[in-house]
Amino acid sequence: MKYIFLLEVDNKVKPFEEASPQELKALNDKVKKSFETHMGLKYIGEKEQTT
Repeated sequence: MKYIFLLEVDNKVKPFEEASPQELKALNDKVKKSFETHMGLKYIGEKEQTT
């Protein structure tokens, strides 16, 4: 089974792969906020790697 992820931008639907960097950042922020709301967890950022 194959899935196609779609984005709605300015009342237009397009495949996820065609999203601009700004649209992907906005989507990422929206996903983080939704996750925090529904799971009760807070995103604190990426873990820093030390070498």
